[in-house]
Amino acid sequence: MDSLSTPIDSTRTMETAMANIKAVQDRFVDFVNTLRPRLQSMQMLRPGLMETPFDAIYDNGRLKVVDTDMTHEEKAWVEDQLNIDGVLPRLADAFNRQVVRTYDEDTGAWDENGIFHGHVPLNGDAVNESISYLGLDRTVNASVKLISLCNDVRDYKLPWYLNESDRDAMGGHLVQKYLDGELSRYVKRPDGTIELQTERGSFQHQGLWI
Repeated sequence: MDSLSTPIDSTRTMETAMANIKAVQDRFVDFVNTLRPRLQSMQMLRPGLMETPFDAIYDNGRLKVVDTDMTHEEKAWVEDQLNIDGVLPRLADAFNRQVVRTYDEDTGAWDENGIFHGHVPLNGDAVNESISYLGLDRTVNASVKLISLCNDVRDYKLPWYLNESDRDAMGGHLVQKYLDGELSRYVKRPDGTIELQTERGSFQHQGLWI
């Protein structure tokens, strides 16, 4: 039987998607739990400098400072502190890799033999919206702004059904704000017909995986 005609195991598909969502949450928690004490130590060493806004991305095995007015020397010091023992860049890399597995290559339909058949669209803001992150592996490191994501998680208004202990796990969802994907939606035209519209952009998923 042709692999494309093999019946899709919808239960396996959902189990895979849920496991990947949990994994991207866990990888962010690992990262932020190491980042916070590191930033606190840096604040104690150079409090004035650490008041200067900056962001960081994972780049070629290191955390790289971006989006800042720091001098070259100041950026070099911050990068040295973030990369001093190699732990933070390893955790950032693990997080970004899991983001790709969760939102791109592993979000799909699987048969009973574990064969991947295709991508299952992620829900958008509305019922008739979906977003595809195909090719995310080529852009994820440059697009995920790690400090901004940590701030988003800190400032996020938790829905009533979540506890404060769930806050850090939300990084696994809020990261979508930084991912460039193909957002598709069905739009009703003036003549009453339905048209599929597609655009490139980012999407911030506000709720839990459904």
